[in-house]
Amino acid sequence: MPFLNVDIFDDLPLRLENSVNPYLKLLTQTRAEDSLPLKFGKELQKFRGHWREFFSAKLNKPVDKLILEIGVHTGKVIRNLAVDNPVQAFIGMDITLKRVVVSAQRLKDAGADNALIVLGNAKFLSRLFAERELDGIVVFFPDPWTKKSNQLNNRLINLEFCQQMQPILSERGFFWLKTDCQNYFKQTQASLLSLNFKTLTANPFGQPYESVFERRFKDQGQASYDGTWQKI
Repeated sequence: MPFLNVDIFDDLPLRLENSVNPYLKLLTQTRAEDSLPLKFGKELQKFRGHWREFFSAKLNKPVDKLILEIGVHTGKVIRNLAVDNPVQAFIGMDITLKRVVVSAQRLKDAGADNALIVLGNAKFLSRLFAERELDGIVVFFPDPWTKKSNQLNNRLINLEFCQQMQPILSERGFFWLKTDCQNYFKQTQASLLSLNFKTLTANPFGQPYESVFERRFKDQGQASYDGTWQKI
């Protein structure tokens, strides 16, 4: 069940019957028992501008950087990022119940205390993060919405999104995109360059961090496009 048009601070999942989606019960249990690294609804209101404090208190040490992954799928990428970079903190964001629950379980199983998952629409970034709060944003294979011409407006990444993202990134913060859609890649690049982002020759982690989608496309012999841009 995707929460496309639900306000990021809405506790809608708590008002739905468990029969609507098998992951609803797990989601509500998570809040009641604090059993998974997963946040949603009204409890997110307290975090804007305080994400570093939250992670520092949780880890009992300062965090070097705060990175957001939009679209976590099954949690493979954020799990690997968190395990490989223990001095950094990671937030994964998705609009689908199954994905956020499965990804949070994956983080818990890996003992990745420096990461958590958020249920919510990334179009609400400015409500969830304060200016210069994030050091990087990772988006791997967002839905390109190419099946019908009138679906292009549903794409997450456009000039408006980039304009919203820019002040949220710290100085020299980065945006890392992978997509199988060349047109989507070129449009995103044009939007970022128009806002004076600089193209980087390599991603900030020095590793590819291959997603499930990327492996699938490679196995099918399908091309994909990979780029990182830095705020200047």
